[in-house]
Amino acid sequence: MRRDPPVGQYAGAISRAVAFGIDVAIISVTVLVVAALALTIESFFPGRIFAGVRLAITIVTEMIGSVFAIAYPIAFWAVLGETPGDMLMGLRIVRTDGKPMNLRRALLRYVGCLLAALPLFLGFLWILVDDRRQGWHDKLAGTYVFYTVQDTLRQSVAPRLPPKRAQG
Repeated sequence: MRRDPPVGQYAGAISRAVAFGIDVAIISVTVLVVAALALTIESFFPGRIFAGVRLAITIVTEMIGSVFAIAYPIAFWAVLGETPGDMLMGLRIVRTDGKPMNLRRALLRYVGCLLAALPLFLGFLWILVDDRRQGWHDKLAGTYVFYTVQDTLRQSVAPRLPPKRAQG
């Protein structure tokens, strides 16, 4: 079943960069908490005898941080179509064919982000010149990023507004 392509206002580079910064901050704080827990656990094993335990804790901590940093955007894109940073900035990622996001598209978009960053972030700067504000990662994954704040704000405020008075 094919749906009509989505319509709305395409999100700009600044809002998308701020949303990315928020997501990086969330990922960083989470990884720091995991590292702090690992250091706490490591402090229970003093001396050289437990050097292997320390090494294992370090490796596991780095693996958890890396997996989380990769899985965070992919999981949010696949399940909700937006990360917490996107939510705070009023952005939503949708497929160009109007179908819901899925894991395959989210993975493709993530790989596209890596490719877009390689040539001096040219793939992200492309958002500034593209008519639909798509970066290379959006083009590769077949996605758009739209503003959603206006619709959400209108829906939440409209029922509370006083009725218009007839002018006469």
